[in-house]
Amino acid sequence: MDVNPGFLAPCGLYCGVCGVYYATRDENEKFLQKLLNVYQSGIPQLDELRAGLGNLDYAIYLQELAKLEDIPLMIEHLSTAEEYKLAADHIRNVGRSVGISI
Repeated sequence: MDVNPGFLAPCGLYCGVCGVYYATRDENEKFLQKLLNVYQSGIPQLDELRAGLGNLDYAIYLQELAKLEDIPLMIEHLSTAEEYKLAADHIRNVGRSVGISI
């Protein structure tokens, strides 16, 4: 699957989080199913890394999330408590740097 830069969210993700959120919020089953079909097919070269070790621009990501109502930000798929602490610290520090309290 080729990644179309025109479909990237401002945070640089190609994950559909915003679309899935809106489709779920608006109970738009048809749109949600189309999104799920796209993302279940898999995106090559997707590696899960602890926050701060990858290429995700957390400043933009957090700013975009802050525009949504009651949207959770979860940290998952890490191996140790220390990794979770480091990831949370990174996200909180980036949030503070852009004026977002987490």
